[in-house]
Amino acid sequence: MEAASNPVASFAERIPLQSLRAASIAGRIFGALLLVAVAFDQSYDPTQVFVLVLAAAVALTLVPVSGAPGDSLAAFGAGLVFFAGAVLTHLAPGLGMLAMGLLSGLATFALAARHRRDPILPAIAFVAASLVTAGLQVVIVFTFE
Repeated sequence: MEAASNPVASFAERIPLQSLRAASIAGRIFGALLLVAVAFDQSYDPTQVFVLVLAAAVALTLVPVSGAPGDSLAAFGAGLVFFAGAVLTHLAPGLGMLAMGLLSGLATFALAARHRRDPILPAIAFVAASLVTAGLQVVIVFTFE
């Protein structure tokens, strides 16, 4: 009996490489733009600081880094977008952030698999972004409240 194939690897093989790269980058760019849009839309200072700090952090993940470190950096940025969206689901852009973070994350995992690199570290980086997002919330709440 043949072992089941990795679904991420199967997904990665069907999508053109350039499309995966574009989706990984575009998801983070649009996610950062949605974060900035929330800053302009909201008048509550802690929310503005939260989204602008995260937008800057996501922008830093757009720096081109090759290999496994680049996969992890891109996945971390995708995670920041995704988990910021989870925090902001009560706002319309928050749902867009969830979608863009998911798109970017899946594309990043698929790129890692396509290059025969282990997607475990990018997956850990994606989830680690939740800790950064939560930690930033705590710091901002205690600073402003």
